[in-house]
Amino acid sequence: MAYHVKVLNHTFEVNQDLSENQFHAVVLDSNGQIGLPIDNGDLAVGILQEDPLDEEYGAVMVYGISKAVFGEIVEAGNEVTAGSDGRLLIATEGDRVLGLCLVGAGVGETGTILISSSAVAPA
Repeated sequence: MAYHVKVLNHTFEVNQDLSENQFHAVVLDSNGQIGLPIDNGDLAVGILQEDPLDEEYGAVMVYGISKAVFGEIVEAGNEVTAGSDGRLLIATEGDRVLGLCLVGAGVGETGTILISSSAVAPA
């Protein structure tokens, strides 16, 4: 079962409607606002903990153990990265690693990740 342990949340203004994207990865734009990633493997600032509308504010877990929605089957022990829709994917070479899967899940399901870094996945 998915769970979370809050360690460090930060509040950001959102640059788009994220009301359907709770527990998705978000990226930071040049204005300091958050939105969904553009490409798979983008550098995510963390996992959105709420469901804010455009120009509202939302809490993002930037470090800790968070629930996360997956875009493919992910198993415990897999390094994960942000998909272009904010769902988490298994990190591949060149992706920015957001963390480590602790509780796996399937496509569109909610699992658990340890948000730990933004390192580039090894070859």
